[in-house]
Amino acid sequence: MNSAMKLKYLLPLILWMFALILCGCNQKNRKQVANPGELISVKTLGLAYLEENQLEEAEAEFLKLVDLDPKEVLGYANLGLVYLRKGNYPEAEEWLQKALKMDPKDPDIRLILAKVYEMSSQTQKSISELEQAIRHSPGHVKSLYQLTELYASSTKDESLKNRHKYTLALAGSTPGNIVPRLNLIEILIREAQADKAVEQMEGLRQIFPEFPKEAIEYYNKTIAALQAQEYDKASISFMIFHNYLKVTFPYQAGILELKGPGGSLIGFPVITFDQQAGMTTRDMDWREVLEAIKFTDITSTAADCEMDALILASVGNIQPLRKRIRSFE
Repeated sequence: MNSAMKLKYLLPLILWMFALILCGCNQKNRKQVANPGELISVKTLGLAYLEENQLEEAEAEFLKLVDLDPKEVLGYANLGLVYLRKGNYPEAEEWLQKALKMDPKDPDIRLILAKVYEMSSQTQKSISELEQAIRHSPGHVKSLYQLTELYASSTKDESLKNRHKYTLALAGSTPGNIVPRLNLIEILIREAQADKAVEQMEGLRQIFPEFPKEAIEYYNKTIAALQAQEYDKASISFMIFHNYLKVTFPYQAGILELKGPGGSLIGFPVITFDQQAGMTTRDMDWREVLEAIKFTDITSTAADCEMDALILASVGNIQPLRKRIRSFE
C-alpha cells in the first residue's frame, strides 16, 4: 500500500482519536451538575439539624451543599449561623461575608452577621449591619427589633432617640404584635407624651381584647395617671401591667416572631430555596424529589420536615407543587 493510500485511511482514524481526547478533557473539566433532589435533601437535612441544634450534623450538610452548589447562598449563610451557635465568631463572620458578596441585599444574612458582632462585643458593627439591612428592606421586623434592643442598652440621648424611631417603625410594621406596642408606650411615658401614650394604650384593646384579670386594674391606673400627667405613677402602673402581659400567649408569640427561640438557639436560619439558574419547577422530577427528602427522622419533631421542604422548595410555585403532590398520592 503506497503512502497516499495509508494517509487516506489513517487520517480519519487520527481525527477520530483526537476528537475522543478533546471530549474526554471537556468531560473531566466540567463540574457535574448536582441532582435537584439531592440538593433539596441536603438543604432540608441541614435546616432540620439546625432546628434541633445538632450543629455538627448541620455543619456537614451545609458544607456538602456548598460543594454541590457553590452558587447557593443558603449554604454559606447557614454555615455562618452554625459557627455563631458554636461560638466560633471569626469563622462565622468569614462565611457570612462570603454570603453577603453573593447577595448583599439579603437582610437575613446581615441579621446573622449583626448577631455575630453583638456576641463578640462589637456593638457598633452590629448596629451598622442592621441599619444596612433596614435600608435594603425597610420593613424587616427582626432587624428592627434587634436595633431597638441594641439602642435600649444605652442611656445616651442619641441612642434613646434611635430606639424611639425604630420602635415606632416596628410597631407600624407589625400591627398585630403587642410587644413593640408595649415598648412604644414605655418610651412615650418616659418622654412625658401623655396623649400619645393613652392613644397607644387604647389601641392595645384592638389587638388584645381580653387582658388577664389581674392586669385590668393596672391598665386603668396607667390611663388615669397619664390623663393627670403623673408620669411616675403611670410608669409604675404600666410596668406592673406590662409584666402581667409577659406571661400571656399573645406576648410570647410576639417575642418568638421578633426574637426567635430562646436558649442556645441563637439566630434565624436562612430558609429561602432559590430556583436554580435556568431551571423551573417543571424541569424537576418531583417523584425523585419526594424520594430524596424521605430521610430518617433525626428527632420526633423533625418528622414534619418533608412537607416543610416541599413548601419551601417551591417558593412562588405553591399551587403547581400541591397539584403534583396530589397526583402522587
